[in-house]
Amino acid sequence: MLTTDGTGLASWVAAPAGPPNGAAGGDLGGTYPNPTVGKLHDNVRNLVFGNCPVTVGATDSYISIDATGGACTVNLPASVGGGSRVSIEKTDASVNTVTVSRNAVPGTDTIDGATTVVLGAQYEVAEILDAVTGTFHRATLPFVSGDVTGPLTATTVAKVTGVVPASCTNQFLTSIGVCATDTLASAQHANQGTTTTILHGNAAGNPSFTGVSLANDTAANQGSTTTVLHGNAAGQPSFAGVSLANDTAANQGTTTTVLHGNGAGQPAFAAVTAADVNANASSIGLNLNTSVGNPAVDANTCTGACPALYSFSVPAMTATNTLRFTAVLLGVNTTTATSMELTIAFGGSTVCDTGSNLGNLANNATPTPFKIVIEIANLNATNAQMTHCWLMNHNQVTATQWNNMIPGTSGAMSDSWQTTAIDTTSAKTFALNVIFGASSASTHMKLYMGRLEEF
Repeated sequence: MLTTDGTGLASWVAAPAGPPNGAAGGDLGGTYPNPTVGKLHDNVRNLVFGNCPVTVGATDSYISIDATGGACTVNLPASVGGGSRVSIEKTDASVNTVTVSRNAVPGTDTIDGATTVVLGAQYEVAEILDAVTGTFHRATLPFVSGDVTGPLTATTVAKVTGVVPASCTNQFLTSIGVCATDTLASAQHANQGTTTTILHGNAAGNPSFTGVSLANDTAANQGSTTTVLHGNAAGQPSFAGVSLANDTAANQGTTTTVLHGNGAGQPAFAAVTAADVNANASSIGLNLNTSVGNPAVDANTCTGACPALYSFSVPAMTATNTLRFTAVLLGVNTTTATSMELTIAFGGSTVCDTGSNLGNLANNATPTPFKIVIEIANLNATNAQMTHCWLMNHNQVTATQWNNMIPGTSGAMSDSWQTTAIDTTSAKTFALNVIFGASSASTHMKLYMGRLEEF
């Protein structure tokens, strides 16, 4: 072997006999001639899910795991503090994790104070160092701080320029950490116009609020004082004259109805009622009903069961309303003379009754005319009335035959009256009836005109 002396001269000498001696180094431990292998470098294993779970061997220096097929667990050996290192890497991009776990025996080892290290990101690496008996460290894993926290392999954005972002529901961020509700009457909407302006566009800049300009803000055709704007399902609307057949509601009423308002819905056409007349009706008569004909009603061949010559349902009255009924009748009898009686009923109560004193209807082909005027006036109450009955005929009835025209009275009847107590707050039927002493097809009482008015 080649040796040198103290002056730098080299010379070849025979090698000493026997094996090497002295301390071993590198991957070897102990002393020569019997060193021990402390560790092996570059022992690499590339594994997949099918190889899992995996146990780290004494000679492993790098293990890669493709966890595409499923999550995988890598079990460490028991920590003995020998200083060995092993790197474990997750190589796939799936959501499956690779978990580095302490050994079940003795089950007390820790990895930086934890029992496992979980690799969730592609190419995330855990370098595990067997530092002290019972303790592993995860080496060479830098952490970040500030607005971004956590290990480089799994960082979390915790803040933005030092402020934790706010979480807003149905709101918006006015700054990084502040939520606000959109309010029209606020600085969020600086120029909101007024109640008399509208927003006008501006081809050269920002829009602005100004008053309406008929010359500029509306269509060129603005119609006239005798036209209305008509919609057009196929194009632009246009102005044209009013067409009753097309521009008004489908229900236009009839010649005998008027349009009534409805506080709870659409107005509707209906006949005129007392409620449609001004409350002060002292000089205005409302024609509730008129019956005319040739004749309108003919009562004959009957006695007490004769049909009503006239009947009408009077609407509810106020405390000062008055009813007036005027009727023209003709009595005809071409057989044996028979008695007759006329009655007026209101709300089911008889208010006027001629009784049998009206006399007989003689056998005479010439008709006998009758005129009846009845007035029923509420006396500042809806259940207190004064009733006045007046009857006139052309030839057969004398002045002394007015007795009992009103029940309970006697004497001349031209000005006779009585008080009643009929509740007029609801509709009541007004009826004119005739009663014959004998039933005959030759005996008639014909109503030619009946008119009921309300004041």
